[in-house]
Amino acid sequence: MWLWLGVVALVVAGGAAAFVAKRSATSSATSQGSDESQSVDMNEEAWEIVEQEGAALAVPKDWDNLDRFSPQVLVFRKSNGKGGIPATDEAGAPLQAQMILEYIRMDPSLQDSANVVADRILKTPQTDISVRPTGEMFKLSDGTEAFFMSVEIIKDGKERELMLKLLAKKDAQNGFVVTGSITANKESQIATATSKQGQWLKTLVRSLVLDPSKLDKRAVHNAYVERDKR
Repeated sequence: MWLWLGVVALVVAGGAAAFVAKRSATSSATSQGSDESQSVDMNEEAWEIVEQEGAALAVPKDWDNLDRFSPQVLVFRKSNGKGGIPATDEAGAPLQAQMILEYIRMDPSLQDSANVVADRILKTPQTDISVRPTGEMFKLSDGTEAFFMSVEIIKDGKERELMLKLLAKKDAQNGFVVTGSITANKESQIATATSKQGQWLKTLVRSLVLDPSKLDKRAVHNAYVERDKR
């Protein structure tokens, strides 16, 4: 019901772009792996760093671990009512969040690959677009070029899902896709890009690096602080 995985491989998409491109960012909003970024006591944090196939990503510690769910799924963490994400939304309906890291074949450019992903979301049966996909090029905290996209959809007329995706290429033919999502009832404001939870999840999704030593710990720490402010 909640699972949304990416694709085994991406090929060049034809036609117009499925997402609305925003102005490209010259760099990520992180501190490029500065000394200040690394001055975080991980023993005190509610998140951890996982490393797979040369990439690293920040994920919540307390979520269910379904890593290696399938050959291309390196990391799969699923909320369980812990880690600051409740089991129910404002209306008492089930709420679930998840993070997935996939390593896939990615022949086209980052923007073309993102267009393939967005187009498939738009064409998913029984899915209505609440907030059209938007995307931007930016740099990860280790300087790697990446593409980030966000979309809000209504599933089966009753569930709202915030879906965040980040794409980064490891080489000419292969790349990583990070998917973060929050699913709740149709009227929920938690499953939106502007909610505290949505902003927090965005930071985790964008924490991906291909040089694990450059993951911006301070940015992730600050995202938790902002999410949990009363």
